[in-house]
Amino acid sequence: MMEPNGCSCPAWKFAKAPKPDCHHIAFIKANPSYGEQAFKQIVLANVREVTVRDDGVLLTPLIAFNDLHFS
Repeated sequence: MMEPNGCSCPAWKFAKAPKPDCHHIAFIKANPSYGEQAFKQIVLANVREVTVRDDGVLLTPLIAFNDLHFS
């Protein structure tokens, strides 16, 4: 079963039912992988802030116990 589509453009918002697909919806239907992002690996590391390594891995800081900055 197809999921219903919606758009915020005036051509689609103010169209009478049954609403035809606007060019935005038609584009997404023609290119279903548009806007997809690859998943990144998340690794706990000894860093002060979240950092993206050159190979796309996200280094996330370790949180110390009893640290008021992280409560």
